[in-house]
Amino acid sequence: MDATASWSVRCEIEGQTLAPTVAYETALTEMCGAHVVSVSRPYLDAPTWIIEGFFDAAPDAGLVRQALTLASESGDAPSYDIIDHGVRDWLAENRASFPALHIGRFWVYGAHITDAAPAGAKKLHVEAAEAFGSGTHPTTEGCLRALDDVLAKRSARRVLDLGAGSAILAMAVSRLVPSATIVASDIDPVATRTALANRRLNHIAPQSLSCVTSKGFAHRTVRQAAPYDLLIANILAGPLKELAPDIAAHLSDDGVLILSGILISQERQIRAAYRRCGLVVRRAIHIDEWSCLVFTKMQHRGAV
Repeated sequence: MDATASWSVRCEIEGQTLAPTVAYETALTEMCGAHVVSVSRPYLDAPTWIIEGFFDAAPDAGLVRQALTLASESGDAPSYDIIDHGVRDWLAENRASFPALHIGRFWVYGAHITDAAPAGAKKLHVEAAEAFGSGTHPTTEGCLRALDDVLAKRSARRVLDLGAGSAILAMAVSRLVPSATIVASDIDPVATRTALANRRLNHIAPQSLSCVTSKGFAHRTVRQAAPYDLLIANILAGPLKELAPDIAAHLSDDGVLILSGILISQERQIRAAYRRCGLVVRRAIHIDEWSCLVFTKMQHRGAV
């Protein structure tokens, strides 16, 4: 049974775009220990956002106030509520709200989906779980669309999914290029366990897809598989800027890089950080407030 006690911290902030929400998401996860954060509007085109972080136990009220204060541009914590939800089966509720998705050539579905996949679709069985990456977020969708487009024009032998979460992107590559050797890495061991479970669920051989816990390129498996023909990183703008030199160094001369987890308002700084490392944007995919960027090295002349 998946029913557990659950608490949440819920606040509402002003903002026409998603940009102001990022600091609050970071505060709730990194400072307060929320295991998941949701961001939504109270109604279509509302000038505010509802941010809710979920916890397995009652969060520290003082720490919550401190974190929200630090996240606020004004220096004052927004009004917020700490809510005791009692015992609920969150996973079952999440599954019920996880529809099948037809994105490019991919059909992303959970076990509760009874509809048949479209003819010729590449099936990705991903259950709603602890790790990020069910396909429903615009950043994941952007990466899937970029992969579908890039791998329609070229192949890839060595692939890295950096910050893989559920490994949905690594598995998508495996569906399109079964002969590829793929590494899926994440800093979070929970994500690695989820990736391993999804690999088994999708009948992908371990020799085709390795799942490891690694901070950046620290793990030997991640380093030794380089240089990569295709490198995907769907994380956040801050870590992407820090990782730019390492990512460029581990990408082959004719390799393709796909980055997401970037707000459109952050795109210029990411372009600049990677240009300093010799990479240029060949394509940008915008979905809602999010950007997915496809890079190659400056000297690259092939199709992407």
